[in-house]
Parts: sequence; structure tokens; C-alpha cells
Amino acid sequence: MAKYFFDTDTLNSLVRKDSQHHKKVMNKILSLKGEGELFTSILSLYEMEYGVQHCKEEYKALAKKAVHAVIDNPNLTVLPLTERGAEIFGELKEAYQQNRTLGKKAIQKYNIDFMIASLAIEIEGILVSGDGVFKDIQDFRTDFRYENWHE
Repeated sequence: MAKYFFDTDTLNSLVRKDSQHHKKVMNKILSLKGEGELFTSILSLYEMEYGVQHCKEEYKALAKKAVHAVIDNPNLTVLPLTERGAEIFGELKEAYQQNRTLGKKAIQKYNIDFMIASLAIEIEGILVSGDGVFKDIQDFRTDFRYENWHE
């Protein structure tokens, strides 16, 4: 059974019905007909909680509701960080830096993305995201699978 690992942008599209990608993501999930396992990372919850704190006061309750929709979803497993994931992260970040010739400061903005990709690699899952950095990773990391359900 395929394992689909949702990045934060995909989670937001899933739980926010006003998102321009909500229908696309929902239709893709429905097309799986229960044949796929759904995962995300604790890091995505961290990013969503930052979104709650960062948004305007009138949207905080709605943003918090989105976080709870992820936490309370019985069909979505939230994975913790792992030692194996840390090892993959180191390999991935070094390879990305070498392939893209980025300096230490420039590459830091991708740290959470690399951690999320590392967990997807660890579980042999397909990372689902609209973030272009993952397409770049797929170019040099053969064990990394990526799909963009926002297109």
C-alpha cells in the first residue's frame, strides 16, 4: 500500500475549504479509495501552530480549528522525528548544498523542508507538496518520491 506523506501546504489545502487547492487535494485522496496510508510530520504541526500565532486575531480560531482537524484525523498519522531521519537529513542537506552550490546561510531556509523530506524517505513514502524545493531534491536523490497535488 502506498504511503503519502503530506507537507504543511498540502495539509492546509486539505483542512481549509477556502483554499484554491482544497478540491484537488480532496479529489486525489478520494481517488485513492482507501488504498493509501496518510502521514505527516510533527514539524508540519509546528508550522501550523506558528500560522495560528502569526495570523490576524479574527482568523485565530479558524486557524486553530485547522490544526485540530489534522491532530484529530484518525486517517492521518503524525510522525515524530527519528535518529534515522536525522542521518538522512544530514546526507540530504549536504547533497542539496553541493548540487545547488548554496552557501550555509542560503541553505538554512530549507532546513524544515529537508527534515520533512528525510522522514518521507525513511518511511519510503511519497511526499505530497506544492513546494518546488522537493522537485529539486528528486533530481539527485533517487530514493525520494514526490507528487504535487496542487497542479
